[in-house]
Amino acid sequence: MSAGSARSEGTTYDAPTTLRPALLLVREELGTRDVILDGEVVALDEHGRQDFRALMAGRGNLHYAVFDVLWLKGEDLRECSLSRRKRILSGLVKKTSTVLSPVFCVRGRGPRPIRCRRAARSGGHRGEAAR
Repeated sequence: MSAGSARSEGTTYDAPTTLRPALLLVREELGTRDVILDGEVVALDEHGRQDFRALMAGRGNLHYAVFDVLWLKGEDLRECSLSRRKRILSGLVKKTSTVLSPVFCVRGRGPRPIRCRRAARSGGHRGEAAR
């Protein structure tokens, strides 16, 4: 995104008309900052859970779940540590945002990540990634 433009690039499917409203809201919320974000547009149901069928049909509350910030204000951040990029990302996303949310990160090994995984699954949430 840059001043006056928003663009989506993906490999799974091409749905620019479906994604455009969400991208414009994201751009509006971030202002005119030059930024490249890595994330996923999702449609949320009335309980705040992802609904893939609604996304494909162009329905639901569109939301951008942000995983990472790769570029900001002319600075390539890809060589920065993940923890630094997560701090930068947390400064970009307003806590009151209804269209953006950073994907939370659980660090460590052992029981803590396992408890988080179980809690997410019991709440009906899907998706997990490891780095």
